[in-house]
Parts: sequence; structure tokens; C-alpha cells
Amino acid sequence: MTSQITITKTGIVVPQASDIKEVFQGVFTNAFGTDLSLDDATPQGSMIDDFTLQKQISNTNDLYLFNQFNPETAEGVFQDALGSLFGLKRIEAKHSIVNCECIGVQGTVIDSNAMAQSTSGDLFQAIETKTIPASGTVTVQFKSVETGAI
Repeated sequence: MTSQITITKTGIVVPQASDIKEVFQGVFTNAFGTDLSLDDATPQGSMIDDFTLQKQISNTNDLYLFNQFNPETAEGVFQDALGSLFGLKRIEAKHSIVNCECIGVQGTVIDSNAMAQSTSGDLFQAIETKTIPASGTVTVQFKSVETGAI
């Protein structure tokens, strides 16, 4: 039993919280004697719980970092760094372009200040200026305010 992350042939093994706590309980028992109460309600029990939590947080952070070396699990700048080893660059996010049918009074001008919102809450801004004709309908191109998946 250990409180440390171990790396095996099959992958990375992170200890359970109960194993980490048991290691700290052993440390306290070795230092202060076997008659020491390890109950969570005691000061030493509270300290053991805190040390266990801090070790879990440290292990979680380490595991996240270790996974950034795997192209299958890497993300963000780590994924970009792995890609650069092979001369790959991430395609930059793009603004989606949509055609909106605008309905209104003849002579109404739709310019670049015009905004539209999709049913999912995404915001779009007009990228061309058009005037609504006598038919009362005009198609205007809008682009998403945020970049991302098209």
C-alpha cells in the first residue's frame, strides 16, 4: 500500500483515499505510539484527514499533467505542443456565417449594428448592410460573435 502514484506497464495507478489515509495513520502511530486515537474527531484525526485531502489534490494534479503527454488525452497548450513535435498546427477557430431571413417594414435598414440570437443562445452580428424591400423580406448574412465549432 502506498500513497504515491505508480506507473506500471499498463498505465498510471492512483491510490485510493482510504490507502492514503492509512499511510498517514501509520506515520502518526509510528511517531506518537499505538495508543494514539486516530478518530476523525480528534485533532490528530483531523490533521490526517487534511493531509489525505492535500495528497489527493496533489495526485489529481500530477495525473492531469501525466495525461498531457498522451496525444489521446492531452488538451489545450499541451496538445498544441505534442502536435508541434510533428509539425502540426491547430486550425484556428472560425466564426460561423449564417443567412438570416429578416422580415420587417419596407425601407428598414439592417446594418452591422444588427444582432440576432439563435435558439441555443449564440449571438450573431450582421456583416452586410441591406434594406428591406417592398416584399418585406430580405436575406442578410450574419457571423457568430464567438469563434468555435461551425
